[in-house]
Amino acid sequence: MKFCTKLMLVSLVFLLLKPSLVFAQTYPDVVELKVEGNQQVDTNYILSVVGTKVGQPVDKEQLDKDIEAIYNLGFFAYVDVMIEPLVEGVRVTYVVQENPIVREVRFEGNEVYTEEELKELVFTKPGNIFNSVFFRHDLERIRDKYQEDGYVMMRIQDVQIQEGIITVKILEPKVGEIVVQGNEKTETFVIEREIKLKSGDYFNAKVLRHSLNKLQRLGYFETVNVGFEPTEDPSIVNIIVSVEEQRTGRIGLTIGHGSSSGWSGGLSYEDTNWKGLGRTASVGFETGKRDQYWITYEEPFMDVDYYSWRVNLFRWEWEDIENYVGGESVFEYEETRTGISVGAGKKFPRDPRLSWYATLNWHDSDISEDSVNWFLFRTDKEKEELIDWMKKYDIAGKYIDRDATFDSEESRKLATERIKDKYFNEHMQSGKTFSVTGRLQRSTLDEYLSYPKGDVMSINVEQALDFLGSDWNFTKYWFEARYYTPVTRIGEVFDIELGTRDTPVLFAARVRAGFSSGDIPFMDQYFIGGDRDLRGYEEDEFYGTEMLLANFELRIPIEEAFGLVFFYDAGNAWGDSDPFIDYLYKTVGHGAKRSSSFDLSDLHDSYGIGVRVRTPLGNLRIDLAEGEYETYTHFGFGELF
Repeated sequence: MKFCTKLMLVSLVFLLLKPSLVFAQTYPDVVELKVEGNQQVDTNYILSVVGTKVGQPVDKEQLDKDIEAIYNLGFFAYVDVMIEPLVEGVRVTYVVQENPIVREVRFEGNEVYTEEELKELVFTKPGNIFNSVFFRHDLERIRDKYQEDGYVMMRIQDVQIQEGIITVKILEPKVGEIVVQGNEKTETFVIEREIKLKSGDYFNAKVLRHSLNKLQRLGYFETVNVGFEPTEDPSIVNIIVSVEEQRTGRIGLTIGHGSSSGWSGGLSYEDTNWKGLGRTASVGFETGKRDQYWITYEEPFMDVDYYSWRVNLFRWEWEDIENYVGGESVFEYEETRTGISVGAGKKFPRDPRLSWYATLNWHDSDISEDSVNWFLFRTDKEKEELIDWMKKYDIAGKYIDRDATFDSEESRKLATERIKDKYFNEHMQSGKTFSVTGRLQRSTLDEYLSYPKGDVMSINVEQALDFLGSDWNFTKYWFEARYYTPVTRIGEVFDIELGTRDTPVLFAARVRAGFSSGDIPFMDQYFIGGDRDLRGYEEDEFYGTEMLLANFELRIPIEEAFGLVFFYDAGNAWGDSDPFIDYLYKTVGHGAKRSSSFDLSDLHDSYGIGVRVRTPLGNLRIDLAEGEYETYTHFGFGELF
């Protein structure tokens, strides 16, 4: 800043009175510093920022710096300096004009945030003197708030101060048109429904970026790009979404192997964008110990305005399925099941994290007695022990005639055959099941990330409908929770680099719990064991009307297409107590105890290590699991959960 006219005149008079100072190129000393015009701001606080000091020669350049420093305090609308000659030297007086007292802070044009929300970001409060520096920081915090939340096009158009009232005018651009181009097969509405920004919404770069990521993850497009088109109205911006499509029809080939289940394989065809409608159509089969055939047509997209639905026809042909007691196979059976399911659901409008799904199920199961192959009663001793045990506890009448005699081989053979027949008729029923299943789910998974993060919880209820032709009337309840979180510090602990931003080390957990009531058939009970849940045991080794299962995995990526998994599984299934089953557990089941109801002390566990390899056919999974009795190897595709 420049000296005022008054200052110049005073200086000229002073120099004329002391011409020797000019010739000597020296200046008078400052003998006094003053401040005039301040009422709210302390004088000592003002003088603390000036460089001019008493006892030092007056310096014009330093005085200019002093004026700038005082002004930068932010409390003043005007700052100047005045020099007065004294006998001993000069008096320097800083003349200031304070900013007005703040009466109110107002906002105009804001709709994204309320005035109360914006005022929380402002340190300038009514009753205080206005400080331009502080208020500039206030405006920066407002901009940062908009930026952090994705409203990157927001601008502060103007700031006005009149009689202590501060008015901040904000521009929040809105989305005009959304133009989709490049799609030939895919219907435009399929792309538009994935874009959460709609015409008329305030532009949000974060929402747009997430929407583009989701479009890319659909698998319909090779590339997804976005551009912007300005309009004559600065408050409106048009969005241009450009896509390049790719093939969505794929032939699938699967190969699997388990220590108990043996080899299996399958062939399928799936199109995840059938007819460009964003729907999935698939047909295929798997063969091995369990042959499966299916046809599925599905609308996977679910939102508050869109229903997800699914129709599935299937047929299972299970051969040589073993029934286990305490890790020992007691018999084999075959089952044929044919069925259809139709389901639909959607998200809740008030909370999109919540969704519901309802499914109608029908299947016809056929378990033929002729296909049952028993591994019990292989010796006369086993037969005699069984018959003696049943007589001892006076329960023989449940399975055989109370007056039966077992003196001959023929009579013992007849008795054991009757035992098998009665057990089969009571526990291995064939028939039809017609039921409805309802699911209420809450998901916090970030659907825009390349890996799962968050949790999923669901409550499920299945009710058999005997009035619609079901041979049984039962109710099943089960709860499932899944949790995923990145483990970012594990690499630091071992001083190695593990994972990337898109593929971090991941901790995953799953818990299932279920129970049932009513007349539930054998094939609709809960089954646990094998590569799908409890990896250190035989396929479906544990079964019953109640169940509990827990799985824990630490998934560690090593290379781009290779990773390791350390896991721990625990679970069991419980069923109604039965004298014959109790006997089986006592004799051939390693002395294992079968509880009739839920008991944590009965849990079976397994642990192991797995390998994951990304292949063109999918994520290859190899697990080595150690259980109570044996070590099992499982080979297949996809993650366990």
